[in-house]
Amino acid sequence: MRVVKPEAIASRHSVPSGLTALMLAFAAVGLSGCGKAAHPAPAPEPVAPASAKITEVAAAADQPATAVALSTDPELVFRRAFWRRPGPGDTILHAERRETSAAASIVAEWRWFLVLKPSPELRAWLGTNPFSLRPVAAPSEEANPADRPAWFTPDWKACEVRENPEGRFILAYSSGDNLLYATDSGHGFTAPTLAR
Repeated sequence: MRVVKPEAIASRHSVPSGLTALMLAFAAVGLSGCGKAAHPAPAPEPVAPASAKITEVAAAADQPATAVALSTDPELVFRRAFWRRPGPGDTILHAERRETSAAASIVAEWRWFLVLKPSPELRAWLGTNPFSLRPVAAPSEEANPADRPAWFTPDWKACEVRENPEGRFILAYSSGDNLLYATDSGHGFTAPTLAR
């Protein structure tokens, strides 16, 4: 039996200390999210179907050059809102998503609104609180922006309202008529580049 001394292994397979530090840094970055609450991974974004209603709206004359994309495709708005597809029992009554772009590939702001009759499965999933929302007596001002769609008019007092700490992501459920009102807004992201 042959015994190999540890120093002999290190001398034959030594890794420069800078490379070792770099590998450890990458491992630390990769593992840093392991303890966080997991959200379902988003499905790859398919090309919007031909029936999707996406409208480009021009910016006001006194504003910097921006473009507003407006989508009223119910499934697309639902997927972008909840990071999942609607189930067969989910009935989407109204949907709207707006994205304001300062440049062709950068979204500066986004906002969406949904009104739907959720299935028992969707209600059960939302009951697990996948977005870490907290119950509130009344929603923040973000729930009633001046430019909200005319159909987004929940009776806040008749709803169970939950929102995120920033007061932007808001769910209001009316059990009397089984209606879920949902809205969220945020600032920017860079659109993914297409592989060439």
